[in-house]
Amino acid sequence: YHVPTFTNLNTALINLNPDIVVVASPTDSHLNDIEVTVNNSSVKAILCEKPLSYNAEDAKKIVNLCDSHKIKLYVNYYRRADPAVIELKNSFVTGEIASPIKGVAWYSKGLLHNGSHFIDLLKFWLGPILSSQIINKGSDISKADFALDFRIDFKNANIIFLAAEEKFYTHCTIELVSSNGRLSYEQGGNRVLWQSVSKSKDIRKLSDSEVSIKSDFDHYQFNIVNELEKAMLDLPHNLTTGHEALETIKD
Repeated sequence: YHVPTFTNLNTALINLNPDIVVVASPTDSHLNDIEVTVNNSSVKAILCEKPLSYNAEDAKKIVNLCDSHKIKLYVNYYRRADPAVIELKNSFVTGEIASPIKGVAWYSKGLLHNGSHFIDLLKFWLGPILSSQIINKGSDISKADFALDFRIDFKNANIIFLAAEEKFYTHCTIELVSSNGRLSYEQGGNRVLWQSVSKSKDIRKLSDSEVSIKSDFDHYQFNIVNELEKAMLDLPHNLTTGHEALETIKD
């Protein structure tokens, strides 16, 4: 890409004096790297890879550190920037997808690695979490991540999360059943379908036809950049803030 590279974060910050820093290092390095960044630059915004931290204590330190330096902090839950996700957000807000809603979310490769993506996505669609309950503790898949089955309750929705075995295949999908149709968020979000309710001779059933809602996973990080530009201009945006990511870890 014909851009300068460095082997030391301090050196990079001194030479480039960036307005924006993307932290894409291993999760257990996030706190240290953000501490170095805020103490050695005049950075205005940080985009951090998910999860913000492996524990709420370190995540809170990161959020407080950025707040104290008046730095905008965002976490790269990139699905929020996808056109299909944003279109569906509006459908939930307007009631086009009506409540009450029940659903099942399958995730693989760990709660923090992939499951947190879908918790954040459902919070974006359905609002804040009211309560949660572990159904099956599952198993540890690494020193810092684990697979478990659990239930999350929102104001007008109840969602069951189920952990799939990554060793068999990757499986990340959401099925939401509302009072007026069925939403299928499949293949990690590459395929999004809506089935409305049809009525024939006083029989209500799901329509035989499905409406495809166009996603844009070929440009998912470019979509994030567009949202980041809005945030830097203090315009409405769809990025996950550091405070929202902290709440997800606590939940």
